Amino acid sequence: ANFLLTKENEPVDANSSTCSETQKFWSVSLNGYNIDDAKILHLGGKPLNAPEGYQNNLKVLYSQVTT
Repeated sequence: ANFLLTKENEPVDANSSTCSETQKFWSVSLNGYNIDDAKILHLGGKPLNAPEGYQNNLKVLYSQVTT
């Protein structure tokens, strides 16, 4: 509700570049990088196999029982 009340009093700018610059600034500051430059590596499915030399046969066991 507070956002809507304060938004009413702000003048509407016809300059959309200021808005996009502000969105880019917030994106970089919140995410640590520009979202427009980010690449999607893989969407769903099984993960890709690691290249030769990066594979590891060690296994990790997770348990919720305290020892």
